Amino acid sequence: MIYEISDNPRPTKSAMSESDLAEHMERVRLAILDEKRAADECERRNVELAGMANPHWLCPL
Repeated sequence: MIYEISDNPRPTKSAMSESDLAEHMERVRLAILDEKRAADECERRNVELAGMANPHWLCPL
């Protein structure tokens, strides 16, 4: 079966083969993981910076 990459979830005829689609979906999956890693790193840095600005933020008296 040949799929079309679009917002349409139903398979339709196109120039993309199943192997091309699988490769595309793997690239999309890796891109999503990279974005999540970047967001997690940003959040971690924000927590570190907040702790530096207010050292008692993480350990209240």
